[in-house]
Amino acid sequence: MRNFFIIVFRSGGNISDATIEKFISRFPSHLDRETKGGKSLAHGGRLDDLSAYFRKYHALSQQWSEEAHVDWNEVVSNLNAPGDRLPITYRNKGTHNLQGIGIQNMLNLIAHILPDPILETPWPAEKVAQHELVERKLTRLCELVSREGFHLEWNNGGKKIDQDFLTIEFVINGIRSFSWSFNSGHFTINPLINLDERCWFAKIGYKPIDIWADMYLQRCKNDNKESIVIGNPYDIYTYSLTYDGQAIRMVKAIVSRDDPEYFQTLNLIIKKRIPFDVYALDQLSEILLSNERITGDHRFYPLDLFLGKPQVQKDDLLKIAVDRNSFYTVRLLLDHGANANTRDEDGKPILFEAISFNREAIAAMLLRAGADPNARTPAGSSALGLALVFGLENSVKDLVRAGADVHVRLTSGRTLLDVSKEAGKDAITRFLEQALKEAEETKKKSSEAPAGPPPIRSAAAP
Repeated sequence: MRNFFIIVFRSGGNISDATIEKFISRFPSHLDRETKGGKSLAHGGRLDDLSAYFRKYHALSQQWSEEAHVDWNEVVSNLNAPGDRLPITYRNKGTHNLQGIGIQNMLNLIAHILPDPILETPWPAEKVAQHELVERKLTRLCELVSREGFHLEWNNGGKKIDQDFLTIEFVINGIRSFSWSFNSGHFTINPLINLDERCWFAKIGYKPIDIWADMYLQRCKNDNKESIVIGNPYDIYTYSLTYDGQAIRMVKAIVSRDDPEYFQTLNLIIKKRIPFDVYALDQLSEILLSNERITGDHRFYPLDLFLGKPQVQKDDLLKIAVDRNSFYTVRLLLDHGANANTRDEDGKPILFEAISFNREAIAAMLLRAGADPNARTPAGSSALGLALVFGLENSVKDLVRAGADVHVRLTSGRTLLDVSKEAGKDAITRFLEQALKEAEETKKKSSEAPAGPPPIRSAAAP
């Protein structure tokens, strides 16, 4: 309930005295009502208490102090009068959790605080009539708290209210903002920032709807002693993400905007909500690496978070990514320091894994990242021989250009050129013949190069 009034009274960063005054002025004076002990016996008698509370705790940083909690309990406790037409049931005074009659209980509580004829209307005996009155009271409540620049509506999905324990959504200025959930023990108010991803960007800018940012920060700082740093309005939404899929979609939404100022949030999202495993990286890597604004901006890429991961973890994930033919994940891991010469459990270089399954693009990427083109398996096989056997023209060329020895023989002893000719691989044959010719010319030039000048002898010691 307190969160509801924080939203209602808030103007800018803190609770505004002017907003409180304007809100209270909408209600008829209740000073002439029958009182006892300084408290009004009529409903709405706590409006002055509500006003005094928020004038005292006008800053959000004060709302979660122990003193503020005690004072709020005083505002919402002991509201029932003898023979009260709108009784309120508490589980206990300390936590003032409501129980027993769901949404009617909440509306009764509000009626005790806000003086209004519709809110104070007694509940009829029939259930259908009760639910119809719930709708009237909710509509009236939204009318009472709405003002210029702040329009509140309730929403039950277009359905009529037909039960006491349900969840009602509230819309601020056309955007789904928060919900009230009711059950037999209490009612809770929750933000909808993690339920409607299309609205995330409409909420940037610290408008009334962004009260959740400040409320969340203050609650964490005061209750949980959690250290939170918010660099920009996006950052707050990273704390509402509850599973990997939401985080991935938020990353996709952020990078789709032509606004590099928000890219700094990516590290925070990835750190908090995206596990460092190949399944999550398969989705994340394609989103990041398909966006040149990210890969071309050294402020954000490579990601410091991934650079700091243990080498063995990156290498193990690289083996899995090559095995899964996850092109973008392989690139992401290589960009963050994974070893292109990593070997599998059998001692074979992962370059052989890529070639064995015709994954030429991944093989080329491994070579560009420093994979040894002349590496051998424990059985003595070469990557170039394997590429030739499988007829992978691009991989043969990539290996040779990366420095693979064209004179290498297969484990059977046959030359690469012999195998290529016998298999009728004309394009590879022509390429190997040219490569062998260039290798011989390079060797010949090296042997014919003049010897360097004789070494200068040191003068004999006197």
